[in-house]
Amino acid sequence: MAMKVHHSFSDGLGLATLFMCLSDSYDAKMLPSMRPIGFIKNFLIHLISPVLTIQTILETGGMGRDKNCINNGKPISGVKTGGFSYDLNIAEIKAYCKAK
Repeated sequence: MAMKVHHSFSDGLGLATLFMCLSDSYDAKMLPSMRPIGFIKNFLIHLISPVLTIQTILETGGMGRDKNCINNGKPISGVKTGGFSYDLNIAEIKAYCKAK
């Protein structure tokens, strides 16, 4: 089995666990134990999380549905630029896929 994913999918331990779960060799005892979070870090997480959640809701709620969040709130053009050096025309891609 071959799999290619972006590193944001999971970290190394998570991917190793995923592949172990997909195989017959999975054993929860083989996974390393995680250290508990200290009191101060836990307190800061609980203190900051609601503020960040409210901030995100306010920022995303104020944008209209026809805005591109990645491109500084400009209107959506229907042209995908992604990580490419040139604009992609969706209509041409759909026509190409239907022809195959």
